Amino acid sequence: FVGMEEQAAALVTWINSFPNVSQQATKLQDLWDGVQLGGVLCQMIPNEINSQYIKRDFGDNAIMRTNNIKRIIATADSYLSRSAIQFNLQDRVNAQAIAVDRNEQQIHTLVHAMLAVAIECDNKSDYINTIMSLSE
Repeated sequence: FVGMEEQAAALVTWINSFPNVSQQATKLQDLWDGVQLGGVLCQMIPNEINSQYIKRDFGDNAIMRTNNIKRIIATADSYLSRSAIQFNLQDRVNAQAIAVDRNEQQIHTLVHAMLAVAIECDNKSDYINTIMSLSE
């Protein structure tokens, strides 16, 4: 059984494994602005989300952070709803809890949904190989 801290560290390592990501997270709370998660989602399902919709360099603007997280939630939820995975992300993740409060449990749930996207998308074999190659 893997504890929450180990699981959180593994999720951060996975997110950081993506190329062309502008910043590297050291903990789940670093993902609160949606910039890195949005970049990862754009790499996994580029036809589903325009990278221009993920705002960057907006300082300490809670509305921009919240909007980034809402776009990520909506895109991942829409994508997963068309696959075999019914994640109901819109009902499970509160964008404001992430973008304002840095709620680790909410970020955790969102990154889990992104893992689901990774194993359902067109390049899933690449992402699954990356996941399998990460250290335990």
